[in-house]
Amino acid sequence: MLGLTQAELAQTIGCKRQTIVALEGGRNVGVHVLMATLAVLGKGLAIRAIGRIEYEQLREVFDDEDDEEEEFPVRAPGRRARSRRCKR
Repeated sequence: MLGLTQAELAQTIGCKRQTIVALEGGRNVGVHVLMATLAVLGKGLAIRAIGRIEYEQLREVFDDEDDEEEEFPVRAPGRRARSRRCKR
């Protein structure tokens, strides 16, 4: 998009390249990683729902009609995500 490599993006936001790989792969990363990445890409995030949002509602928010249909990864109940830490 901006001509940045994963390593360059990671260096810019202060984390490891593997964290960018995890983000691109749909795995859990810290919200600070997500927000820093959005800022570098010139994008934003607005959360408008009040209360709990259901999975299908969230999927509709991120569904892009121009993209091919893509399944969102779903973590099995009871499994915890591994922590991926970046410098804040």
